[in-house]
Amino acid sequence: MVSRMMQGAHFLSDVTVGFGTAYIFFWIFHTSLNKALKQKYPLEYL
Repeated sequence: MVSRMMQGAHFLSDVTVGFGTAYIFFWIFHTSLNKALKQKYPLEYL
């Protein structure tokens, strides 16, 4: 990520938006997966 900014291929704003988008999608996936697993295997999460 830093090397792409040093080469001039990306700006800090590009990298920040990309990181933020990836984090949001990861959080949504993680939350939905946890809810699905808790519904399917409720006793294993106690």
